[in-house]
Amino acid sequence: MLRRPIVGRLAGQVQARSKVTKAPDLQEKVVNLCRHRGFVYPGSDIYGGLANSFDYGPLGVQMKKNIQDAWWRHFVQSRTDCVGLDSSVILSSRVWEASGHIGNFTDPMTVCKECNSRVRADKLIENASDVTGVEEAGGLSCEAMTSSLRRTS
Repeated sequence: MLRRPIVGRLAGQVQARSKVTKAPDLQEKVVNLCRHRGFVYPGSDIYGGLANSFDYGPLGVQMKKNIQDAWWRHFVQSRTDCVGLDSSVILSSRVWEASGHIGNFTDPMTVCKECNSRVRADKLIENASDVTGVEEAGGLSCEAMTSSLRRTS
């Protein structure tokens, strides 16, 4: 007997339930189902929880391990031109400076005063290109973006 993978079964159940309840938020339904089944729990749940922070339950730990193992077999063990490497992403700031990441890569953000949402300034300028006249804002300096945004408000 062939069994669908657990993720497929969960997705099928969520889809089946969504057709009945017609609830608008699929992510909320998936999280609730995973929480109910013991896959994940909100971080610090007994103290009110943290937004976007989850701890893995017994089934979640096993599912995560299975996904990692499948990924490792496919991308590392099945190839002769790849080897595994486990390194930290936390690096000395000198590495980031030497690579040009600090000096050359920035994503200036804007904050909406009404809803407190954060948006990349270049994307906001591009989306309002009919007002700003700027089709591609990715290469603009922070000062140029600020000037362009001030003209639109």
